[in-house]
Amino acid sequence: MKINPKNITKAMLISLLMTYLTVFVEYKMPPTPPYTAEFMPDEVLVGGLPFYFIEDHQGISPVNSLQSNPIDLLLSQIDVFYWDKFLINWWFWLSLVLLVLFLKNMLKRSQLNH
Repeated sequence: MKINPKNITKAMLISLLMTYLTVFVEYKMPPTPPYTAEFMPDEVLVGGLPFYFIEDHQGISPVNSLQSNPIDLLLSQIDVFYWDKFLINWWFWLSLVLLVLFLKNMLKRSQLNH
């Protein structure tokens, strides 16, 4: 099977968009460091799917709100952004998009052979 650079670029952009859209999948979970003992909330709001990569930063961010604007998300530092988890999410969605493109290509070839 030939690898088309346009398809790879398209898959990368689609997976980046899908990763960004998962910011709107919000759920609560126990807090992670750097919370101090006197200011330890029961739950914090996080966003991202399958792994969260943005966390509501207590004390700076408005309570129970996540930045959804990509520029604010990266530059404002109001919420905690985890690059490593973001990249894992992006690779996850990229692998799914590439799998769908591969299966679509195989289906197209099998229909041409019949």
